[in-house]
Amino acid sequence: MNEILLDLNKQSLTFIGDSKDNWFIVRDGCWSYKLFQMTCHKAFEKERSILEDIQECPHLCHINSWGKAVRGNTYYRCIKMQWYGNNGADSLLNPTSPVAISANTLSQKNLTNLAKKLLAPFIELEAKGYRHNDIAPENLIQKEDSSFVLIDFGSAVKLEEIKKREIRPSDIQGHKNFCAPEKQDGSITESSDIYSFGIILKMIAARAKSLGIDCSEDYLAIVHKCIEFKPDARYQSFREIEEALNNLHFNVEPQDLANPEKPAPAMAPAKMPPRPRHKQLALKSFAVAAFVAAISFLAMEVYLTYFRTYGDTPTEKEAVLNRSIFTDIKLTVLDIKKASNYEDNR
Repeated sequence: MNEILLDLNKQSLTFIGDSKDNWFIVRDGCWSYKLFQMTCHKAFEKERSILEDIQECPHLCHINSWGKAVRGNTYYRCIKMQWYGNNGADSLLNPTSPVAISANTLSQKNLTNLAKKLLAPFIELEAKGYRHNDIAPENLIQKEDSSFVLIDFGSAVKLEEIKKREIRPSDIQGHKNFCAPEKQDGSITESSDIYSFGIILKMIAARAKSLGIDCSEDYLAIVHKCIEFKPDARYQSFREIEEALNNLHFNVEPQDLANPEKPAPAMAPAKMPPRPRHKQLALKSFAVAAFVAAISFLAMEVYLTYFRTYGDTPTEKEAVLNRSIFTDIKLTVLDIKKASNYEDNR
């Protein structure tokens, strides 16, 4: 693609880095452009290829397009990306920063949640088969929703190449103070990025301690395992770190009450003593008897209302003219006696 994406003669541009370097960044509003000298074709193609491969990952930098930039008669290869802002993870550790972590916003639980948010981009990158190879707080930009996006993939390498020991010494990159010890000896391992990530967690834990927040021993154990000197002693994947963080347990923190009051003793529910067994049986018997009586009464009323025919006897006239439960029972008893006498005389 030879499309001219950017004219460097515009007055509104912000340069980040020296335009004489092999690559530098130019910001134009909500877009950022990574520019490469025309002689750095290989570096440009490598980063463009990686960005296109990770395009669907929400916590990794997205490429918009690629082409060229121009200034006078000078051309640059150019990758156009979204501008994610200046709030890198390093801003969290700067006491003068408006987004710096504080004692009011940081608890043991929040500390672990922050670690998970920082971890999310590396899990996505790992799933795509890459290591960043240049982890530092400024490469983790915090977005408005408080999640983080990972930027700058110029040093990224494939995990498969690390496993096969196909990485050249010139490809081993990293920020000072965040490089794993083995990188100082010209080698890289699958856990080299784990070490760099662990240093970030260590710095956050140190900041928490300075604010009077004690990190749990389990949390510190995760940090220490990330930054073990020997590569084999560390976690071997970012997924392992995620699992370890998920296994942390927290004590329930009491909620603050505006006017906490203890309930009056009289309002407290009293425990009812268990009923004696003979009383329980009596209650069951009463319930059964009441049920049988109700069914019998219902059957009597249905019989008297819908099925019985009435004659001119005094009892029947009284039952019709002055109907009541007493007269209904009296009439029903007489009918039962008549039926019984009829059966006896057959």
